[in-house]
Amino acid sequence: VEDLRLWNNNFYHHKVGGKKLYEKMTTPGRLKNGKELNYAGGLFIREYRGLKVLRHSGYFAGFKAEMARFPDVRTTIICLSNVTSLSPARMTSKIANIILKDKLTSAPNTHKSKRPVKEPVASKQIPLELLKKMPGRFYSEELNIQYTFYSKEGTLFCKIGNDNNY
Repeated sequence: VEDLRLWNNNFYHHKVGGKKLYEKMTTPGRLKNGKELNYAGGLFIREYRGLKVLRHSGYFAGFKAEMARFPDVRTTIICLSNVTSLSPARMTSKIANIILKDKLTSAPNTHKSKRPVKEPVASKQIPLELLKKMPGRFYSEELNIQYTFYSKEGTLFCKIGNDNNY
């Protein structure tokens, strides 16, 4: 935890890597067509209820973490967990709703994602006998996510979570 505090302080004082590293980590990337991404050098740059937020999360071998930094109000929320049912990203947002309530402008996002679901394209033909055995639901306790395999017109699909098809 102390190391994360020191790392967070570096975003304001630039002792490690200097200002050049900070700028690289916080400058959004661009696609070849010029479209700006919401991802910079290791950080997702988004807006949360009217405030800029730089986020990074990690999940590995039963450990989960999220660091959400609101630079305009000099507030950082860090959640570390070894509980598979906990979502550090949701937890940091809930904490932000409490400690930044006077600085947040819009209501919390309480609806499911409205991203359009794209129909995936098959890459290889799977033998029919095998295709019949593969559909089902599988849960990853480590990632706290469900994978649903299903076949449609002879093609195998995987639905990840609630709204992503691949």
